[in-house]
Amino acid sequence: MKPTDEQISIEAGRRFVSIKSQIIWIKGAKWCREMQDNWIDVNERLPEKNGYYITWDGFEADRLLFINWKWYSKEGTRGENGVFTRADMTQFITHYCSLPQPPKTE
Repeated sequence: MKPTDEQISIEAGRRFVSIKSQIIWIKGAKWCREMQDNWIDVNERLPEKNGYYITWDGFEADRLLFINWKWYSKEGTRGENGVFTRADMTQFITHYCSLPQPPKTE
C-alpha cells in the first residue's frame, strides 16, 4: 500500500527533527569539550554581572542564578506572604562558567 502525502510529510518531519537534534547534540558536545578549561574557581573570582551561569558543586553541573555575590537555585517558592524565595546555594558552588550563546535562528 502506497503511503499518503500526509504520512510522507510526517515521516520527513521526523527525520528532519532527528537530524537537527543530532546536529544540536554534536554542537553541544563540542562546546562542552571547549569549556573544559574555562571553569573559574569561585575562590579566585566571582562573576562581574548578575545572571545565570553553569555551576559545579563537586558532584554535578547545574544552571544557577548569581545575584549580589550569591548563587541561587533557578526554581523558587512563593510563601504565604507572597514573597518569592530561592534556595541559597552559595556554600556548595566550587566553580562556574558562562552560558553558551543561544542558537542562531534562521
